[in-house]
Amino acid sequence: EDDGLTTNIRAHSKKLHVSSVARYLRNPFYFGKIDWNGTIYDGSHIPLVSAQLWQKAQDVLNDRNMNKTKQHNAIPFSYKGIFTCGECGRSITAERKKGQYVYYRCTRYRTNCTQPAIKEEQLDVYFQELLELLKLGEDGQAFVQAALKQSLSEKRSWHDTARNGLQKEQQDLQRRIDRLYEDRVDGRVDDVFYSRMNKNYSERLSEVASQLERHSKADAGYYEFGSMILELSENASELAKQATPEEKRELAGYVLSNSVLKDGKPEFCLKQPFDEIAKRAPSGTRSAWQGWRESNPRRWFWRPAFCH
Repeated sequence: EDDGLTTNIRAHSKKLHVSSVARYLRNPFYFGKIDWNGTIYDGSHIPLVSAQLWQKAQDVLNDRNMNKTKQHNAIPFSYKGIFTCGECGRSITAERKKGQYVYYRCTRYRTNCTQPAIKEEQLDVYFQELLELLKLGEDGQAFVQAALKQSLSEKRSWHDTARNGLQKEQQDLQRRIDRLYEDRVDGRVDDVFYSRMNKNYSERLSEVASQLERHSKADAGYYEFGSMILELSENASELAKQATPEEKRELAGYVLSNSVLKDGKPEFCLKQPFDEIAKRAPSGTRSAWQGWRESNPRRWFWRPAFCH
């Protein structure tokens, strides 16, 4: 019709809205699955698209939702979304007063929370002191490099085993598809059996290919992550001094997890492996942070967290 796509071709059809199209594209029916009360089952119908194409559509939709969220949060705040309230567990909101001063406070949603607000400038001081702990001396750098090598060795062993299993299954599936085709040509199986089994083998072959691709991406991501750990540990403090609010928020999100604000002060919780790096900081830089505890003193290098 003149005003755009519609839901059907009847005279009283309604305009097809973008939200409706997005909802349709979320339906796994299109790649051969059935969503029944939140559980996904294999369908008996012929898929309209491949699982990979359907997943690409989901990625596009997710990216658009993230962009909308960014538009609704246009005002940049360095620590928005980083903390929760240490008294009631509610979210921490940020607000600008008098056009220049930024404060962070508990939303106090349906609570009688007594926590005071804290200035962003104060948080900057605390965060800067924390980042100083991440600077690597010679001993710290040797520790991180050794831990990365150990983790890489374990990762290689696990990934190699998983990849070999997938590659073996991939070859086996391809052989089954070839034999099935030969059986159909020779008349040993009928069209119905051939179509059903070929569909099952092909779907699983596609899933195996996707898993192998994810293993390859994980390899690349792991090496990038290791390099970033070493770079951030040495330069995070200087990066924070020069960062824009968006960049500082990204940095805080990268090194922190489950941090809280309580009694006008932050209680930071470092992600792995920055928690272990901070523990090995020179004693002189730790003086302002005595009393920090470990959530699990027996954990190894890749476990969280280093919390106050």
